[in-house]
Amino acid sequence: MTLRKMKKEEYDLLVTYLSQNARSKPYCPIYEKDITLDGDSYTLFIQPGRHNYVNILYALRTSRAGGEVNYQMIVKDIVLISFLEVLIYLSGNLNIRPQEGSENS
Repeated sequence: MTLRKMKKEEYDLLVTYLSQNARSKPYCPIYEKDITLDGDSYTLFIQPGRHNYVNILYALRTSRAGGEVNYQMIVKDIVLISFLEVLIYLSGNLNIRPQEGSENS
């Protein structure tokens, strides 16, 4: 599980994107978003929280080889935060990195 604090604008864009493009069950605060990378399918489990925090709980990798379906649970923080960055990008927020030459670099 990886927790990230986001700016309000980023958070609102991400939650709107998830509500329109991800699955969730009634009365369950967790979204399931499917993405495909290099022929493997990943299901990301994301839980928006209060005060602009987002939890990416884990990812489930599904691959097919020789007619068999293989599942792998991904819990490494570095991989989960990378998936979260992809979702932020997909949500339409392109200002996730500081501009070059900024004082915070």
